[in-house]
Amino acid sequence: MKLKALLGLVLTSFVLLTGCSLFGEDEDKKAKSESHQKKEQKEKKDKDKTKKEAQSTEENQTDKASTETVTTQKYDVNNVTDRAMLEAIIYGDYTEIDKIAAYKSAVANGVIPQGNVMEGPAAAAYESSLRIARGEEQSIYKTHSQHTDTTEDVNAEINAATTKDELINALRKKYNGGLSSGELQTKNAIEQGYYEGDDAEAVYKEIQQREADIAAGKYDHYRK
Repeated sequence: MKLKALLGLVLTSFVLLTGCSLFGEDEDKKAKSESHQKKEQKEKKDKDKTKKEAQSTEENQTDKASTETVTTQKYDVNNVTDRAMLEAIIYGDYTEIDKIAAYKSAVANGVIPQGNVMEGPAAAAYESSLRIARGEEQSIYKTHSQHTDTTEDVNAEINAATTKDELINALRKKYNGGLSSGELQTKNAIEQGYYEGDDAEAVYKEIQQREADIAAGKYDHYRK
């Protein structure tokens, strides 16, 4: 009996030890599997993060390049073909000479109607053109009117003027003895504070003197 009991005890111990060993191996496999999965997940996250950072860098570089293109773009002031181009020049970092050239090109290309401003900044002439286009101002260059020939003659005189007195007389003739629209625009620009130029005070005094000459009747013979 003692021998049987001893054999039974040994057998039981062997079974228990074998079970524990197998259980331990299963746990090790499970732990290794979980560790491998975590490693793969981490590697995937790292790859995704790297990819997103690369895409973000590429997009930023593209945006920067686009911005630089817009900032540095210069237009041909002698061939203005649309209003957006004209506004970019007139309100952009261009000389007044270039702005005037752009305005004349836009008128010649039919982008805008000819404005009534003969003198002053290009912006004033452009704004006059916009008012004419909207029907808020009547164009003095309107074709097929009874004054077409006269207007063309006066404009020829203005363009042919070689002295200040010749120019002023031609302007008074065109504007029936009064200030021209350009003079009025310039005066208004100075009074409103958006005149471009360092000679605002001198120009304003000159216009005031011209107003005084008109009031004194110097150009009454041009009145109609």
